[in-house]
Amino acid sequence: MKSIKLIFMILIISISFFQFNGCTVVGLFTGLYSDASQVDEFNQATFEIHNFDPGTSMDVFLTNGDTISGEFLRLDSVSADEYAARYENYRQSVLSEVTLPQLYDSIAINQNNIHDKIFLGFDYGYMKVKMKKYNTYAKINLKNINHICDSENNCIESEKLRKIIAKGDIPLLSDLVLQRENTEVKIPTEDLVQGKLTDKHYGWLYGLSAGIVVDAFIVIFVLIPSIDLSGMGGWGQ
Repeated sequence: MKSIKLIFMILIISISFFQFNGCTVVGLFTGLYSDASQVDEFNQATFEIHNFDPGTSMDVFLTNGDTISGEFLRLDSVSADEYAARYENYRQSVLSEVTLPQLYDSIAINQNNIHDKIFLGFDYGYMKVKMKKYNTYAKINLKNINHICDSENNCIESEKLRKIIAKGDIPLLSDLVLQRENTEVKIPTEDLVQGKLTDKHYGWLYGLSAGIVVDAFIVIFVLIPSIDLSGMGGWGQ
């Protein structure tokens, strides 16, 4: 009977304490916010901001209608010859709409009219170039590019370039690699329509559990020892 009374007392104290402290509530809502902020879907244009961890489960939907389910492994660099063929095929297919720079052509970026860079291709969120002066390679964030002009002064504005990349059919320097069962599956970026994460989010549970532990610790080791049980009509007897 005494143990039941003690449990009841702890419950009452806990409820009262939670109203003032609220670690459980804070933990729960922090976890819910974390779950809500996690991106569940992606495409070629947005992939670079997600930074998926190896082992993340996902379904990938392809342009031919197939769906590949597996775990994210990495992004693999496409060989120079393969990328050159894929990029040039695409460049020719959109030539009536826009003139994209040819691979290995000299280009000028933004307000600089000096063609001091060699174009090496596009990748997730950036453009790869070779700096002529220093003979070094660099990655230029697409957000920092206003326009690109090739050696014949054919220029493309950044807004139009981003729209082209956002369509998701331009070949990129990296392919998506998934693990399906015991097989690695390489997916060219231009074949990717959309991806969807299939991992369940448990942030709400982790936050709730952490909050309960903190509140319970404070109640058991701080609040209860401060209560004089001898004056509770036999509760402490």
